[in-house]
Amino acid sequence: MTPPEVRDFSQRVDLDALLSYRLAVAERSREVIEQLDDEWLRDPMAPEEIDRLKELGTFAEHAGWVPDMWATRPRMWFLWLHTGHCYMHLGEAMTVRSLGGKAVGL
Repeated sequence: MTPPEVRDFSQRVDLDALLSYRLAVAERSREVIEQLDDEWLRDPMAPEEIDRLKELGTFAEHAGWVPDMWATRPRMWFLWLHTGHCYMHLGEAMTVRSLGGKAVGL
C-alpha cells in the first residue's frame, strides 16, 4: 500500500472486524499449510503462475519489481511471507515507538 492508502485505511478500519478477519485467515492458513507437499514447496514458482498473479492484479503499480524477485524464490519462501512478514513490521513499529520515547512492551 502507498502511504496515502495506509492513512486512509487506518482512519476507516473497524478494528474488531479486522481482528476477526485476521483470526479467520490464520485458521484457514493452518488448514491449507497442512495439505502442502514438501517437494512442491522446494520448487520456484513457474512463469505461468507469476503471469496469472499479474493478471489478477496482485501487484500494485508501485510494486512492479515484486514479480521478478518472487520468480527466484522457492514456494516455501511464501510461507514466511504469509506467516512471518507481520513480525518484521511489528519490529519496525516497536523501533519507531522507542525512538518516540514510548514503551515498547507488548
